[in-house]
Amino acid sequence: MLASANSPQVNSPQILDDVDDGDDGKRNDPAIKSIIAFSINYVATLNAQTYPELSEAEIAIAATLPPKIYVGVLDNVYGLPFDEDPFIECRIYFITQQLPPADSDLCLEPAMSIPIWPTTEHPLSREPIKLTNPLPWPNCYLSSICSDLRILASEFDDTQICASMPFPESRRVKPLRREDEKTRRNLLDARAAQQDPNSAAQCVDESNLPNAQNNEDEAQATQVDAVFKEHAGHDEVGDIMLQIMSSTDAPSKLTMVDAWYDLSLPIDLPDPRGFFEEEKAIRKLRAEGGGGGPNRCRQIAA
Repeated sequence: MLASANSPQVNSPQILDDVDDGDDGKRNDPAIKSIIAFSINYVATLNAQTYPELSEAEIAIAATLPPKIYVGVLDNVYGLPFDEDPFIECRIYFITQQLPPADSDLCLEPAMSIPIWPTTEHPLSREPIKLTNPLPWPNCYLSSICSDLRILASEFDDTQICASMPFPESRRVKPLRREDEKTRRNLLDARAAQQDPNSAAQCVDESNLPNAQNNEDEAQATQVDAVFKEHAGHDEVGDIMLQIMSSTDAPSKLTMVDAWYDLSLPIDLPDPRGFFEEEKAIRKLRAEGGGGGPNRCRQIAA
């Protein structure tokens, strides 16, 4: 099924509860709980995370890279944009088509998701989320995978919102996310027990994941724990996938993305793991010092 070229328009007060930008509904950042499309801004991200900054030739190459378009729920926004820094830190939960695939390497299961009505099937028979409007794709699920990002501030017209998650639904979703995170931690602990029983015994009664780094799997768990601590003041758990799939250093600089309300693209929703593979390539360049000339830009799309 193709996405509709004419995205539905919604002016429901349920999706404007957090707006305080005048009567016209225009603002510098997307409305919280709105459904948005977004893609990595390669030029801004590479300039912020690599040294030296991109040359004009590299910028031209980066600007032509075909970024994948993802869709998600804007869960929260932290801070305000400034002229010197027009990006807004936020947290987005990905939306997928079909149940998310199982991934034993990352300790992720299809049940770590919630169906979005009219989709009803779920391994745990979870009640579907009812958005203000149906999405233009079939078989949609809200994944428990999230990412902390920086959205480029621009003019967002809330009258153009296609769909949003009502706040009562958002409150219902929170304990399900915590349940998924508990399941994932148990899977990580079980895997650690098979590889290092002493390490697993040390972490079985801990609220956070183990701090020791005796093997690669435990190092990944420690990276997740670092994000939990960094975002201790936020409502939700930290950015799980970013830490699992990225380099070993803490994400002091977040990926920068462009975002918009129009859901007429993409035609199909990509696997969220592809987003983190893109981030992984960017962070690899950062770890290598950003050398390599124009080829460093082409590596992102490889």
